[in-house]
Amino acid sequence: MPQNRRARSPPTPSGAQRRHNSHVPQPGAELLRATHEVGFFYLNGHGVDPQLTKSLLDVSREFFDLPAEQKLKLENIHSPQFRGYTPVGGELTANAVDWREQIDNGVDREPVPIAEGT
Repeated sequence: MPQNRRARSPPTPSGAQRRHNSHVPQPGAELLRATHEVGFFYLNGHGVDPQLTKSLLDVSREFFDLPAEQKLKLENIHSPQFRGYTPVGGELTANAVDWREQIDNGVDREPVPIAEGT
């Protein structure tokens, strides 16, 4: 996949979509739309050192190139916050399989108690 390929601009939201997001201040509404309606966004002008960005991408590629059994040692089912690796097909969105592998990270917090009946 080409690294410098730019996606076409997403379609302009309908009036109903704009009203739905009207409670979110700009640029929050733009970010909300990008994540919920488009599925991704590019963030630039953030001030992160380009060498750090390159290093992060290099390490990410190294991780995803590992054999499955090594990646599964970090599988998210072992984390109370579901941090870690999810294999291809290991996640559902709107009852449909997501055909991607991913790794989730974040601050470890106290687990949310499991509610009765879940």
